[in-house]
Amino acid sequence: MPSNSSPPNPAHLVGATALPADFEEQVRQQFLQLDESDADFPAYLAAQTREFHRQQALIVDPALRYAPSPGGITPCGNGDLEQDIATSSEWQGAFGTRGAMVSGAYPFANFTAGIHPGNGIADYASHQSWVQSAADPIVPILTAAPGSMHAVRIGNSAPGRGCELLSKTFIVSAAQPTLSFWYAVVLQDSGHAPPVQPFFWVRVTDAGGNIVPGAFTFDGVTDRLVAHDSPFFQRQIEGDSVIRYRDWSCAQINLSSQIGRQVTIEFITADCLAGGHYGYAYIDRFCGTCAGSPTGNFNYNCEASSHCGPGEICFAYELPHVIDATNGATIFGEVAITLDIYQSGVKVSTLASGLLTAGRGFCFTIDPANLPGVNPAYGGFDFLATAVFSLGTTPLGQMVVGSTREGVALGRNNDYLLRCKSCELLDREQAALLSRFCETRHNHLPKLHCHCPPGTGGDCGCSSTLPAGEGHHTAAPASGESGCDCEGHCDCKAITWPEIKPCITVAWGDSACDCMETTDLEILCVSVCNCYSNLSFGDLVIHQIRVTDMN
Repeated sequence: MPSNSSPPNPAHLVGATALPADFEEQVRQQFLQLDESDADFPAYLAAQTREFHRQQALIVDPALRYAPSPGGITPCGNGDLEQDIATSSEWQGAFGTRGAMVSGAYPFANFTAGIHPGNGIADYASHQSWVQSAADPIVPILTAAPGSMHAVRIGNSAPGRGCELLSKTFIVSAAQPTLSFWYAVVLQDSGHAPPVQPFFWVRVTDAGGNIVPGAFTFDGVTDRLVAHDSPFFQRQIEGDSVIRYRDWSCAQINLSSQIGRQVTIEFITADCLAGGHYGYAYIDRFCGTCAGSPTGNFNYNCEASSHCGPGEICFAYELPHVIDATNGATIFGEVAITLDIYQSGVKVSTLASGLLTAGRGFCFTIDPANLPGVNPAYGGFDFLATAVFSLGTTPLGQMVVGSTREGVALGRNNDYLLRCKSCELLDREQAALLSRFCETRHNHLPKLHCHCPPGTGGDCGCSSTLPAGEGHHTAAPASGESGCDCEGHCDCKAITWPEIKPCITVAWGDSACDCMETTDLEILCVSVCNCYSNLSFGDLVIHQIRVTDMN
């Protein structure tokens, strides 16, 4: 099980292990050999002292080391982050220094596990902090996503080569091959080369600790953000340094290649490697939607789509946008959509929308008879759609709908049928489904017995009668209880019958949308089952069915 309790902060274990006699001199020699350093020697010595005690604590108790583990973690548990992560078992945390990161599958093997909220944004020991929505104390952004009450801040504003992470480890479900999250980032621009700069890293790995190819990028290329000029990074001067910050936006993680397997998603922040600049980030709405994100949004429009025969497959999108700081005008970006068609897990055809610079939706025309590569013998196909966003020359990554294995609906070759089902076929399928549904009922109405005490002889009869208009029968006390005389007459007591009624379910039976579309045959399936195997019903009458809209 993942541990969310905070082990003692190694920064507080100064007295636990004495520093080597020549520790300061060793640190001084390291400092003099640094290629780049933004910190003076006292600050560097303080950071190295903290790191020494942290490493010594791991030697004393190796169980403090960070190791991703699924435990009881679920993909979306406490994803809205409205519960404190320190009291939730849905997240893991760890911290260390950039110098302690190692190469290989687990670069954080030398990190200290646990959720460490610390004492505010300026505290070096504040590594993962559950925060309430408010104004960030350094830059003009909120500490939670728009409309949210809470979020998590990863990192702090205390420079010193600190590195911290928040993670989830879980098994990917076929029903949810993609996950979205909201984030905001604050990074001091150290002016150094990108490998030295503070960063925000979204790392997606498999059970072996290897990066999952194509699972996540910010821009189609990299899964790390560093301070740089872009339409979404804003600039603020702080003393003699520059802070670049990115307000709340949404991104998607594509786990479709890992269905049924274990993955770990780590959100990581790190200070400048030169020691003088900080970086931190906020995370919110994990497993939420990207509606309203300035970087764009993309969804399958099931209601507007056809699902069989000649028709359309439709998608809704929101274009990326930024506000022009010079005149307040909104600048919109672009999106290009591709539709990949699969049969039995193999891509057989691709359709493209071209570059879309306006509007909110696009439909692909589907003519099953003229789709290249489609085999009619399968009866249908699955599809996966990819939206690639950009803002002028700035790439903004992509979002997908569906998976290569099963498309947008569980099962193969069933997202879109080449021929529409007839009313007769739908009727037979619904009848078969209802039959299977009712066969699974094995409930029993409890039997009621009236027993006489031992030695009374004769039958125990119930002398009471059912009063007119009352919904109960009578029965005697069970054997061995008081209430029966020597002649076998029982003092009967009233019992109340349980509510006896059939089981009724309602569903729209002909569409993957489970709703009413605009121009489509609709079958309302009312399933009525006998929930009891020792009871019979008769003369069922449905007096009224009302269909209402969402209002």
